[in-house]
Amino acid sequence: MICMAALIGCAPGPDQDVARIRAALTPERIAAIEVPMIMAVAPDVGVAATLLQVGRNGDVVTWQTADGVQLSLLNGVVVATRGLGHDVMSVNIGSPVGEAGHYQRVWSSLDGDFGLNFYRLNCQRWSLGIHPNDGPAGPAMLTRVIETCEGPHRDFRNRFDIAADGFIWLSEQWISPEVGSLQITVIKR
Repeated sequence: MICMAALIGCAPGPDQDVARIRAALTPERIAAIEVPMIMAVAPDVGVAATLLQVGRNGDVVTWQTADGVQLSLLNGVVVATRGLGHDVMSVNIGSPVGEAGHYQRVWSSLDGDFGLNFYRLNCQRWSLGIHPNDGPAGPAMLTRVIETCEGPHRDFRNRFDIAADGFIWLSEQWISPEVGSLQITVIKR
């Protein structure tokens, strides 16, 4: 069952893929999964896939799809991508997601001609309060945190749904103009 769940969804049509992935991830199948798993949806480019944890370096966890696309998350925040095209090479996230306030992010990404672009972004985070969520792990009360970042060539908004222990269960995080945002859901912690 682990292999089947990991291989579902990589074709165009995110609504159809998301529905197919969610239908395949029944509570019984989620309970049988023995490794950490996330689902990522990129609605702007029409892709959805499940990813399995393939590595860890300190607090940075690397996740990979069946076809080799990788996301690296620092405590749930995207700090690098590989295989998406116009990849995020590195991000300094500024401060922990649970902390409100103003800060700077330093962002580097590929430009399509294998050139590296660097951006310094002025960001701020604030909480919208606690809300109920009925995700794959079951019902939970999560704190919704909004982050906005602005810079000379980039403006974007991210959303994080965080448990009381600081774990990010759901998020929507901007990747690039070409990819748009990724909606990331933790299926198995």
